Amino acid sequence: MSSPAERSDRIPLVVALKRNATHDGPGIRTVVFFKGCPLTCSWCHNPEMIDPRPQLILDQDRCLRCGACVGMCPRRALGEGPLPRLLEERCDHCGQCVEGCPSGALSLFGRPLTCDELLTRVLTDTVFYAHSGGGVTVSGGEATLFPQFVGEFLRRCGQAGLHRTLQTCGHFGWAAFVEQVLPHLELIQFDLKLVDAARHLRATGHSNALILRNLRTLLAEARERVVVRRPLVPGINCDEADLVATGRLLTELGVEELVLLRYHRLWSSKAALVGRTGDPVSPSLLPPTDEALATWLAPLSWRWG
Repeated sequence: MSSPAERSDRIPLVVALKRNATHDGPGIRTVVFFKGCPLTCSWCHNPEMIDPRPQLILDQDRCLRCGACVGMCPRRALGEGPLPRLLEERCDHCGQCVEGCPSGALSLFGRPLTCDELLTRVLTDTVFYAHSGGGVTVSGGEATLFPQFVGEFLRRCGQAGLHRTLQTCGHFGWAAFVEQVLPHLELIQFDLKLVDAARHLRATGHSNALILRNLRTLLAEARERVVVRRPLVPGINCDEADLVATGRLLTELGVEELVLLRYHRLWSSKAALVGRTGDPVSPSLLPPTDEALATWLAPLSWRWG
């Protein structure tokens, strides 16, 4: 997979806009989910956002076998059969088959939006942002894969008076980030998944060396804007060893509080649609108790986010 720097000029796809969000930064917000992520976490809650390319997905359980999609495709990219077959070499992801599917069995994950189009949609709820101190959160996927586009979008959101938050896995090229994105942010929610390098590589597909380096640099440059978060995934990163190491590292870096994120299985139905099968977390595994967390993370304070 290409490096963050190699992806800086790619045109991003937007998978979804979540309006009236209240857990992704202060106030009422709209969250923009960009498609594409350098990590491939086995437990990813948004698996349809990992691949940066558009994906046309068929939900076989909802398909009526009516053939309507086959007939309406202008490029004949859907072959006939018991179920429609996507001929990827012909598909240009125009979405006409999705719009015409009577049962909603077809979904297109990822649509290009210009900065103007995206800003227009986000500014629809300006009155709610103003009354609540809210704004916009860029997420994904990983929004920092597209620093030029995202930076310009955030700049214009700032001109409109919106509070701006970034949710990031921390795997990004620093030069483009600090020049194009960081100046246009009030809050960075930085997810630190594992401290142990070998385990991070196994769980996410990448080393955490760049992530830890970026965290150190970001805290040195903009500490007051950074909130460090930790998704707690039973069987992956909930053990005493890595949580103790996390507490020590963040204490060393001067971080006073860690926000913990609960694991859920709502993503599993989406994972099957994009060909990712198997929940890596056994239902019998439980997260550590609050008492254990308090001991392992000490002297760092923590709260559930």
